[in-house]
Amino acid sequence: MKAESARLLAAEKGVSYFAAKSDGTREACVVVVPDANPSLWVAGCGSMASGGEVVTVSSATSASAVLVVDGTNTNQWESEGWIKLHNNILTSRR
Repeated sequence: MKAESARLLAAEKGVSYFAAKSDGTREACVVVVPDANPSLWVAGCGSMASGGEVVTVSSATSASAVLVVDGTNTNQWESEGWIKLHNNILTSRR
């Protein structure tokens, strides 16, 4: 993951959600950081080539997150209870 490409997409209920580019590929990454205990962060990377969902990450201590490409229809996730925090990030509280 290219640390210099990381950017904060959203923060909600004590959790920060970042996106970053992966090194040398058409992959993107999502990083979920609980503000109260940043050492318990989780991250995942996936391909942007197919559109839609890039990657989903889950954490036992904070929220799950889905990173999607620009323009993705998120209605299905939202109907399942996911919360859209940003055009590219949805979260599901545990």
